[in-house]
Amino acid sequence: MSAIVPDAKILLYILVFTTTFAFPGITLLFLHWQKVISNIQLEDKKERMMPLIATLMFYYLGYYILGTNNVSGLLRAFFLGAIISLTLTFFVNIFWKISAHLIGIGGIVGLILAMSFRLHANLLPFLMIIILLAGLLGTARVVLKSHNPLQVIAGFYLGLIVVYSTVMLY
Repeated sequence: MSAIVPDAKILLYILVFTTTFAFPGITLLFLHWQKVISNIQLEDKKERMMPLIATLMFYYLGYYILGTNNVSGLLRAFFLGAIISLTLTFFVNIFWKISAHLIGIGGIVGLILAMSFRLHANLLPFLMIIILLAGLLGTARVVLKSHNPLQVIAGFYLGLIVVYSTVMLY
């Protein structure tokens, strides 16, 4: 990423922020305002479907824009892994409520592991911090009774395996 000019870096940050956070967040608030969902915690797995589809579309938009601007490599692979993870989350959610929070942080663990191998870099300090945060997040989801331990563990490993595999194979 150091080869990218500063102005392009800023645009890249804006693209990633808007397609992965801002647009999905605004959509969630809009769906709540329109009473399509009862609350933004999405406790009912049936209410998770539309926000998942919208988020999937925004991630695909980011992936597409990265591709049309010849941004490839790890960032594009990570987006693809996130798209695959979201798609699997959508289908799993039809039958069972899996933790999307842990899918996301598991994906970050998968990214760091894959980057460590692909770049031959020692990213152990980052990996340890993210795994600690994943443990805290998973514990919070269980304590808040948002998920049971199996939903949390399954979410973590789904994100980790999908993103790791995607980044390693991309």
